[in-house]
Amino acid sequence: MNRFIYTLLLLVATSICTTAQEHTDTVAVNHQPTIADHINTSNIATVNQPDKLNLRLIKTVTEENAVRDAQAQLISGYRIQAFSGNNARTAKRDADNRAKAISNKFPEYSTYVTFDAPYWRLRIGDFTEYEDAAAVLTNIKKEFPSFARELRLVRDKIKVVE
Repeated sequence: MNRFIYTLLLLVATSICTTAQEHTDTVAVNHQPTIADHINTSNIATVNQPDKLNLRLIKTVTEENAVRDAQAQLISGYRIQAFSGNNARTAKRDADNRAKAISNKFPEYSTYVTFDAPYWRLRIGDFTEYEDAAAVLTNIKKEFPSFARELRLVRDKIKVVE
């Protein structure tokens, strides 16, 4: 009986492998060109992207940014606090996720994820005037209504380049 079952399983496995091989051959013959094939065969690829994406990509660390950060002064100002949590398992991830979401919509404002035991916090912007921070806070609340409960203005040390 065991020999019969073994032989039957061997026949089924052989037929499956043969069918899979035939299917692979058919797919290779009927291959439709894709965008990737077009890009790989041509020598020139043109990429059109939104200006906001350009701003995000330009925010890389360069010598100019390093010099500006070294010259930046810390003064009293305002930031928008978008998250504060102390759950050891999820708080950092939640703060990072919110920072990415907000940075994608508002790339002109810096985001700061900080840890001040036991809290992870996300703060946005460097505002010297309360009114400027309040206006941006209103815009962020409109764009992210699910974050509105936690959004608030806070006094903080901000970076100012003169």
